Amino acid sequence: MVVNQFRSNVGKAGVLVSIIAVIMWLTLIPGAMETGTAINALGNTLILIALLQVRRKYTPMAKFRRK
Repeated sequence: MVVNQFRSNVGKAGVLVSIIAVIMWLTLIPGAMETGTAINALGNTLILIALLQVRRKYTPMAKFRRK
């Protein structure tokens, strides 16, 4: 359901990577939690890239001047 919020594959990959990272955190094993933190940072970066792509798509290129 969350994956459908992103149309690009970058956003979908970010969501899936973040879900895997959360599962690693739930194990409560210190080594897995450290790895999960690093993986979550990667997932967050992918989601941010997808959001910036959407923002660029819907932001007007020229700003209109009001007189």
